[in-house]
Amino acid sequence: MKKVLAIILLSAFVAMAQVEDVSVNHKVYNFLEKLSVLNVINNYNPFEIPISRKQVAQYLSEASVNASQLNQTDKEILQDLMKEFEFDMTGSLASSDVMIGEKNYDIFSQDPKYFYSYNKPGSGNVFINVLAEGSLVGLNTLQEKSHSVLGIYGGEIRGTLLNKVGFFIKATDGSIFGDRKAALRLSDLKYNWNLVADQNSFFDETEGYATVDFDFLHIKFGRDRELIGRGVNKLIMGDYAPESDFISLNFNLGIFEFSSFHGKIIGNKSGIADTVTGGIATVEDKYFGYHRLGVNISKDISFGAGEIILYANRPLDISYLNPFAFYKTVEHSNQDRDNSMLFFDLSSNPLKGLKLYSLVLIDDIDFSKMGTGWFGNQTAFNLGVAGYNPYKGLPIDFCFEYFRIEPYVFSHRIKSNNYTNDDYNIGMDTDPNSKIFFWKLNYQLTSRINLSAQYTYRVHGANPVNLETGEVTNVGGDIQLGHRESDATHLHFLDGTIEYFRKLSLAANYEPFPGYIIKLILNNETNSLQNNVKVKDWFFQSDISLRL
Repeated sequence: MKKVLAIILLSAFVAMAQVEDVSVNHKVYNFLEKLSVLNVINNYNPFEIPISRKQVAQYLSEASVNASQLNQTDKEILQDLMKEFEFDMTGSLASSDVMIGEKNYDIFSQDPKYFYSYNKPGSGNVFINVLAEGSLVGLNTLQEKSHSVLGIYGGEIRGTLLNKVGFFIKATDGSIFGDRKAALRLSDLKYNWNLVADQNSFFDETEGYATVDFDFLHIKFGRDRELIGRGVNKLIMGDYAPESDFISLNFNLGIFEFSSFHGKIIGNKSGIADTVTGGIATVEDKYFGYHRLGVNISKDISFGAGEIILYANRPLDISYLNPFAFYKTVEHSNQDRDNSMLFFDLSSNPLKGLKLYSLVLIDDIDFSKMGTGWFGNQTAFNLGVAGYNPYKGLPIDFCFEYFRIEPYVFSHRIKSNNYTNDDYNIGMDTDPNSKIFFWKLNYQLTSRINLSAQYTYRVHGANPVNLETGEVTNVGGDIQLGHRESDATHLHFLDGTIEYFRKLSLAANYEPFPGYIIKLILNNETNSLQNNVKVKDWFFQSDISLRL
């Protein structure tokens, strides 16, 4: 009977599927990861997100069939998500409030909310939401204290046409009141051009893309946040650097899945003095390419292999736009001007509720020189373990990750080709020649209240700097400085001046009504840097966000 019900549920929404993607910061991804590890849903791969609303609806439908395996808190979360994705699953908005329309709108109801919605079955639909957010942030360092208040407002429009073409548009404006230093600690503002370069208190952001979906094939073009990698901290593409404009392709055939991504990012920046214009900023063109072939051996084991390419100072290279060519070979034919990498990843669920995963990245390697300390053997890897509901009935999740990033990984002899976007590591907040230990504990107090704690401990071998002469001894510890002809050809992991970075983060999220989120975050960083520099600060963030 369950299989019959599953078939009915899965087929019901195929004709009305929404093919626009679900934002990477949506809570549904953590929940789907948990359901997958608990064997409640099958074939969910979090290696690349976001995924489409259509795919999310499929997983939620499958979870509803197996809901008896969940504890009461997770059942309530599932019910909330099924109401939020009701239209994606059934084509109905019976459990939603719409401000402009025939339905009554209750701002404090427990139903999902839309400012406006329109649906013409078989032709298309559109959903509009108004966004508002207020934030209070505070920074307390050894030298000073600063506080900022932020106000953000805007909106988003999304929809699907002819059940195949999806679109998404989001635009927000914001202002800072108070000290800008505290506000610039926020991840989305630290590289905002209006704030950083023009010294304004005003900032704006936008996202927008179109998708085309043919069930097994998904194509996307536009600007959005993409996360790629295993675990919480993404080694390949994380949320540390700015968003990019890109085109991507994903398809699934049986046990095989293939994905490709090609995006424009920000290269080296410089300035030209000019008395007429007041100065001219120069920004290099830079591009990032990625493709991966994955194999799902069973519902508990999957692995993949892929390549990465970075190139700069020339227009879009059509040879790398081809998703089915080997980047390394193409790089050779392009006369070795670029930066190519190779990676392998593995994920396994050996026990219900337990997940093991790993990713190995090879920036460059010569197997004949393995173990000799040759600088050209540049590799990075991570190992991780995650557990969900280790004790029956206790809604606690945990995660531990270890990273080892050898000297010169992510850097390049040609600075323009290093692994950065606007000088930020495309993956994680780290330099090469580092090892990282990461712990995270998550407690779902109720279906609407989530508490979490995470701790990061990083040891870094920094390039020693002579304070008198400014001379840098390069041991491969700076992502901005690749190997030079005058640098030593042999070295060891964590050579240089040892630095220690420690970060504790406590967070609480409360969603009293769907679309209304209250968030509190407290961060403490204690760093011991070279030349006896000590850094210690507290950072506090309090957010209230509304989606109407």
